[in-house]
Amino acid sequence: MPTRSRLSDFDLAFEPGAPVVAVSPHSDDAAFSVGGLLVDLAKTRPVTIATVYSQSAWTYAAPPEGATAETITRIRTEEDRAYCEAIGARYVGLALEDASLRGYDELSELRAPHRDDPAWSATRRALQKLLSSEPPNTVYLLPMAFGSHVDHVITHDVASVLLRRHARRVFYYEDLPYAACQDDVKAVERRAKTCGAGPLVVSIEGSLERKLGLLAGYRTQIEPGHLDAIRRYAVGRHLRASEVLWAARAPAEVAPVEWVSGAPAPRTHELSQEPW
Repeated sequence: MPTRSRLSDFDLAFEPGAPVVAVSPHSDDAAFSVGGLLVDLAKTRPVTIATVYSQSAWTYAAPPEGATAETITRIRTEEDRAYCEAIGARYVGLALEDASLRGYDELSELRAPHRDDPAWSATRRALQKLLSSEPPNTVYLLPMAFGSHVDHVITHDVASVLLRRHARRVFYYEDLPYAACQDDVKAVERRAKTCGAGPLVVSIEGSLERKLGLLAGYRTQIEPGHLDAIRRYAVGRHLRASEVLWAARAPAEVAPVEWVSGAPAPRTHELSQEPW
């Protein structure tokens, strides 16, 4: 069972006011996954949400008639910017194409990334530029890549390698709504162990309702039942509203990455190898 912590414990782990960068594969991922924490953190320290694949042709809600990928990208970016403005965070869009623009469909995007996917090298360049612009005491929140979406996997792998190389402080967040839709409650913890991560449960009792209210602003992404599933996930695991971060251990302690099933993933590499 993960160890419970208050937000103040998270704050005490770093120097006062140390900035936080939440790396979000898509325009809604960080908000869905750690939106309660981000609401609270933005009150005491600089918070940046860096959306990696901010160019997209995918939307759950029906797009305007004749809408192009450019139109959908603009709408999703507006949603992201509105969320950041509401919580007092800085928005950074890295302007990479998401899976919907790179030849994946809704089935293949949940499998291993293609070896020749240009996103590997493009993501490295974009995240390296972002990393070089942030102070060394920055705390990074990365996706655990639970659910195996290709964009989450590439973001997780590339960012993990770069940040370990630069000895940065990293926490992994549980990808929602994927984790909330998982019947096996232990699957997330198994995935976390393959990341070499230890748990930190942060109370969001004071910010859960605000989190859910702000998520409703992602109108192109919200599917029926998402908000209810996220509420149940936040409350059901620890009896009070919480979000769980998984603190990355030292590089020598990190095991090879595996899929949640426990079987070795059909991946192009392990974290110690770089396909870019």
